Amino acid sequence: MGALDIAAWRFSGDTELRDALLKDPAFQADAELAQARRARDSMRAHLLGNAVRIDKEVLPHLEDAFRTIANRIEGCEDIECYVFSEAGINAFVTQGRKRTLVALSSGAVDSLTQGELQFVIGHELGHAAYGHLDLEVGRLVAEGGLGPSSCMKARAWQRAAEISADRAGLLACNSLETASSALFKTVSGLLRADIVMRPAEFAGQWQHLLDEVRGDGERDHWHFSHPFPPLRMRAMVAFWDQYQQLPEGGGLNDIPGSEKEIRRMLDMMDPSSGDEALGDPLLTGFFYWGGYYVALADGVLHLAEVDRLLSVKPAEADAPSAEDPASAEVCLAHFKASQENRRKKLSAVELHRIIYGLIDVAAADGHIDENEVSRLRELGDIIGVPGDAVELIVGQYKKEMGDER
Repeated sequence: MGALDIAAWRFSGDTELRDALLKDPAFQADAELAQARRARDSMRAHLLGNAVRIDKEVLPHLEDAFRTIANRIEGCEDIECYVFSEAGINAFVTQGRKRTLVALSSGAVDSLTQGELQFVIGHELGHAAYGHLDLEVGRLVAEGGLGPSSCMKARAWQRAAEISADRAGLLACNSLETASSALFKTVSGLLRADIVMRPAEFAGQWQHLLDEVRGDGERDHWHFSHPFPPLRMRAMVAFWDQYQQLPEGGGLNDIPGSEKEIRRMLDMMDPSSGDEALGDPLLTGFFYWGGYYVALADGVLHLAEVDRLLSVKPAEADAPSAEDPASAEVCLAHFKASQENRRKKLSAVELHRIIYGLIDVAAADGHIDENEVSRLRELGDIIGVPGDAVELIVGQYKKEMGDER
């Protein structure tokens, strides 16, 4: 098998968010200056003066890791590697005037196996290959010249970029277990050989984190430049599971399931994702169970309603059945549980989003009948939205949709 073109496996959300950023004049101007900054960049001189350039005579196992990656991944030949003094596991990549420069901490070189080094190096090379170095959003955010909306977009792109880089690292080491071990060591600082963190176990922490974030109702994670570690692991598992099942010649378009799942996970850290109906990831339980409760008002689950609900289906949830008389009560109980598990009071914006989202489900089949409105009022009462306010939101929805019936 020939070397892989990792460009073909870049996370689609990364590409779309980067393209959107480049439509913003502030980011567009910065990208145009990137090449000029690189032409006068002194990072190579800085590394030669403050780190040690490594070759096969100094650290053969590190040289072997680079050689393996070069054989496995296209475009990884013209690279210089440096090691700098730092006890923790760290690495960065920069684009020099003539070559790509990868720097690893001494802690990484001393503590990681050759396969784990391949993941870390591949991750950094992914940043270079995917053009992530062309936009210095971290610097722009730190300088304080961007508005809140632009800052959110910038951080959202950085997090998506990390998903792409993790894929590059995974493809470089060609082992989900090795990638899991490398990520675990990096974020935990635990380096003992007898500690094993299996991919499924690491990824499984995402559900626990999800429950906590939804229960707290906090929306201050948008400023993180990296996704939560369990999210990163879950994203790699989702990608790898489908990647390994692809037929020869398959590509990114053949794994839409993992792309969609990863987008939904990343939305948990992006408050702007809640601007669309059913878009707020912190309110998924309300949308899903409340939506089914409303949709079952006439005893029939219309296909269009089910399609809308599947877009917000929690991974652990079972889909209710229209044939089961108890389904409505089960949905109502889960909706109430979503309210009870919420430790922070729902804001006015969140209350409106819940009712609006439930209306969007009810209207998916082309109309909203009186039975559905009655259940909307019932759910509104549970979360503290008066019946007349629910009726008002229904009217607003119909007006927006051009339906005055």
